[in-house]
Amino acid sequence: MSEPIENLRVAYQILERNVIRSLRTQRGDSAQLSLQVTEALQFLQAAEQHRAAFPASEYGTLQQSITAMVSQLDEARHLSSDPPEGPNLVVSHRVTTGGRPRIEIDPGFLAQALDLRGTSHLAA
Repeated sequence: MSEPIENLRVAYQILERNVIRSLRTQRGDSAQLSLQVTEALQFLQAAEQHRAAFPASEYGTLQQSITAMVSQLDEARHLSSDPPEGPNLVVSHRVTTGGRPRIEIDPGFLAQALDLRGTSHLAA
């Protein structure tokens, strides 16, 4: 095989790895995912320049794979990697005493936080 085709095969493997990583770590980050879409489309454009050197079946598979990558990246733009499963955790509330309001922290939560971080790290 020709050197440009081998280079494109290696570049495809790198692109595939980057797309998989982006799909796992960048959900909802439209800017990052758009950059990955651009890279995929640029790769396809480079492959089209050497289309005649590819076996027909390999080039067809390449086109389908890039189309699938772009589609999945577009879908991931609208997803959140951590959708809320319930209401927000409330661990403190204000108590009015006639003067300056006091903030009370849930003692159970505070005890657990102190166990995990210690007093010096908790305030930071």
